[in-house]
Amino acid sequence: MPEPRSRQVALAAAFLGISSEQWIQSVITAGLLALTQNDATFALALARSAGVSWENLEKIAKQNAELQ
Repeated sequence: MPEPRSRQVALAAAFLGISSEQWIQSVITAGLLALTQNDATFALALARSAGVSWENLEKIAKQNAELQ
């Protein structure tokens, strides 16, 4: 990571009282969650990669379809 970016990350992490690694992980998580708000297929794929069962995904997909 370039030095200026490293300083920015360190400053943001210090402001929040967390480590730089925790800050980076939080930003990645926030980005992934933001993507899932606009793409239901990606949301289901992300849930599946986290270990959610196919049965639960099917139930979630059916509930989402009923809401639309």
